[in-house]
Amino acid sequence: MKIPKNLKKLFLLILVIILSELTIFNFRYYEVKFSGLKHNSIDMYENNLVVDKKEDNYYKKKYIIALNDKVKGIKINLKQKDTNEEINIITKFKDESNRYTYKTLDEVRYMPKYKNREYIVLNSQKKCLLMELEMSSKSKFNLDSIELNTWYFEFNIFRVSMILLISSIIIFKKEINSFFSKKSKAKIITYICFITISTLIYSYYSLDYHTMYENCKYDRGMVFKDIYSEFTRSLINGKITLDFKEGDTRSLSVLNNYHDYSERVHVGESYIYDAAYYKGKYYCYYGITPVITILLPLALLTGRVFYSNLICIIYSTLIMIVLLKIYLKLLDKLKIKFGFLLEFLGYITILLTMELFFLKLIPNFYQAVDLCGIFWLLFAILQILNLEDNKSNTIKLFLIGVSYGLMVLTRPLYIFYIVPIIIVIWKYIFNKKSINWKNGLVFGVPIIIMAIFQMHYNYSRFENIFEFGQRYQITINDTSSLKFDLGIVINGILSFLFNPPYITRHFPFVGYNNAGVNNGNVIFTEMMFGILWHPFILILLSIRNRINNNPKLKRLKLITIVLLLASLIQLIVDITYAGIIQRYLSDVLPILTLLSLVYWLIYLNESKSKEVKKDRLKIYKIVCLITFIMMSMFLYISIDPRLLDIGKYKSIDKRVINYVITHSLEFYK
Repeated sequence: MKIPKNLKKLFLLILVIILSELTIFNFRYYEVKFSGLKHNSIDMYENNLVVDKKEDNYYKKKYIIALNDKVKGIKINLKQKDTNEEINIITKFKDESNRYTYKTLDEVRYMPKYKNREYIVLNSQKKCLLMELEMSSKSKFNLDSIELNTWYFEFNIFRVSMILLISSIIIFKKEINSFFSKKSKAKIITYICFITISTLIYSYYSLDYHTMYENCKYDRGMVFKDIYSEFTRSLINGKITLDFKEGDTRSLSVLNNYHDYSERVHVGESYIYDAAYYKGKYYCYYGITPVITILLPLALLTGRVFYSNLICIIYSTLIMIVLLKIYLKLLDKLKIKFGFLLEFLGYITILLTMELFFLKLIPNFYQAVDLCGIFWLLFAILQILNLEDNKSNTIKLFLIGVSYGLMVLTRPLYIFYIVPIIIVIWKYIFNKKSINWKNGLVFGVPIIIMAIFQMHYNYSRFENIFEFGQRYQITINDTSSLKFDLGIVINGILSFLFNPPYITRHFPFVGYNNAGVNNGNVIFTEMMFGILWHPFILILLSIRNRINNNPKLKRLKLITIVLLLASLIQLIVDITYAGIIQRYLSDVLPILTLLSLVYWLIYLNESKSKEVKKDRLKIYKIVCLITFIMMSMFLYISIDPRLLDIGKYKSIDKRVINYVITHSLEFYK
């Protein structure tokens, strides 16, 4: 019986991958196993412990161990009170090559649940004379023993599966594209399956999110609430203030400066973290759209108040759907046909470049704001793409107006998008001879109504129609005193644009760099991965040639200039009043990504030469692949390993709170 050629290929592929897993991916095991170095276990004694203290809510210990062996790797055996809590380990050693200088390794984040975290590569050049282990954790721990020259053997099913999947796609590319070209329904089913599976995984991942907010307090007076959930409860009870049963809501008012985090800690008053505080009352200063579109209607229908993770689940799914429609619509309008694999890769690349999956990592009210705003922005863009000449566009213009109003009610910074929207719809409202009042009213009235609502809502909370509550935020920094600072803004823009990754010895071999801001003023900053490290967006660097060479793109040129200016203004406002963190790039990445997509597609389509089109298509493939790899690595290093276990435990309060608040405290220090 003849074995089909493709089956032979698949069998050979599986065999090569399994052999690679058994050898290449376990090379460290064989290196240590056959190094000829003796395996030795060293029990820890009290005289090894030179530092043992508790500082800033961390248990800190330092161990010094005298040795006289060549060491390739060590295994640490720890006893820990809370096995969910990570231990940060800095390893230093001296060897005979330079016995007066410590060689310092990268910090290791030890977690007992992950086998590979127990092992540290040492690679002393000659005999190791002295080893120093500096450890810190939120949980009590003891170092029981260390094992010299030992390593683990692991057959990683997940790694094998991923390599097999990617390799199969590459090897059977023609067959896959041929299958999908013949069966158009299979393409739709694949997209539906991808969105459904992504939503189900995310839903499971955020399953126990709500438990962290139930009777949960954080030390130093912070009470961490799901602001949107609390606000929904307030609206049901006919008020816009947030209830605060844990303490006297007037107590902060007696402080000299209740915005000062240090003063709040010193006095020990309890307060709602990241709410707005004005004249003795707490308010939600985040955009109201997620509540009035998701949580409030569900609460009225079911009698149950849900949490922000539900907002994130619903809106992230809607974003994937509407973005797919935009993507396919653009391909259709520009008459571009990709093979299915390239088309699908392009879609995933756009999702990754927009950092949708990054926003989904922690499903709380911070991300709920961003996801909601992005959806209504994309929904407006979809309706714009659906506008048709010489046909009735009344409903579409109405939906654009509603979408714009809802996106501004979510993120006030989106107000700048009114200019490019008007440029696009101008011809549907104004022409040379007359004004189409019907189109103008259906577009403008929803915006005016929502603008009046927002001003009334602002005045009801802060007695100022133009005050959204940012100045009254109770957080790590004193937001009431923040103002425009040219030095900080320039440094912040440079960080948002250029901040590069750094190279590390551990998979995926890259890490974040700190935002490059140090002007003597305290604003919230964190690790950054700049815009120009999103390769898909780099096409914007060549937009001048793309536009100038094509007289049909004058309006696109104007829209591009306006959108780039709007993006710059948004980033400046974020830097001035909020800080410099990766999440704030979501204010501009969706627009920059779609602009880049449009220019990529124009670039692919504008040449009539088949050879030139072929070359440009190759460039597009390469850029998509590089973007996919880089953004996947970026996503991987963004995931706190503790969060991978969400859904398996009854409570996740410590893990998520530590991630959201403790990291903030570390940056503040």
